[in-house]
Amino acid sequence: MDMEELQNDVQQSTRETIKQKLRKCFDGKIVRKDLTKKIKEGANVPVYVLEFLLGQYCSSDDPEVIAEGVQTVKRINVMATRELFRLIIRKANRSVVRDTYGMARK
Repeated sequence: MDMEELQNDVQQSTRETIKQKLRKCFDGKIVRKDLTKKIKEGANVPVYVLEFLLGQYCSSDDPEVIAEGVQTVKRINVMATRELFRLIIRKANRSVVRDTYGMARK
């Protein structure tokens, strides 16, 4: 093993140690930005909401846990988007009823 390989091994070991300590101390608060970007493309919620959810459901190094967490965050996003559209439609329908029957307008 030459000197360069030894340095790479030490750097890798140091990174893993730091990563483990960060996960231990800040569990649920570390967010992978690549996952945020991946989910944000189709999301109708603010980025900080996605980051919070990813921190809650994807805070792991295990690829299975991350994949399951991403699916959970996507499901939550779909449900939130549906509810938002329901509220918008409900409010629009109230405005139409008010206009149709001559009730007070906002």
